Amino acid sequence: MCISVHCYVFRQISTLEKPCSGTAYYCFKSTIRPNWDDVNNVNGGRWAIDVSRQEVPVLLDFYWLSLLLALLLDRFGELDDCICGAVVRYKRKRCKVSLWTREIEGETLSLIGEVMKRELLLTDDRKLYYEKHENARFRSDSHIKPLLQIPSVSTV
Repeated sequence: MCISVHCYVFRQISTLEKPCSGTAYYCFKSTIRPNWDDVNNVNGGRWAIDVSRQEVPVLLDFYWLSLLLALLLDRFGELDDCICGAVVRYKRKRCKVSLWTREIEGETLSLIGEVMKRELLLTDDRKLYYEKHENARFRSDSHIKPLLQIPSVSTV
């Protein structure tokens, strides 16, 4: 796709300055459904960053649009085959921007997190974490232990 088409699509995306609680936006590859049961997602996971309600007016829109632009401009390079799509979810207490991946592990998984951190201009005090869909899907509370975390990447 040429850059003018990318720019047109990017301009059509609405900003998230005042979304309603419970709103979610999805941007997935055309052959992948944005749910855990899709064969491409079932054993995968997501890199995610939480944004508090106080930060929403500035950061949520920036992170979401930066992630979409990184995907459109192929900033993930060869890692793109491992990526399923992106999600932004607006909730009452906090919001989440996430990048969904296929079943991957090790260095490839860490590299995707590093690219996401770079493209979203995340500082070291901002927690970017990876969680498997199977853990997130069946959790009983809103906090589960992440599989990986950046900047200090450590396996759990």
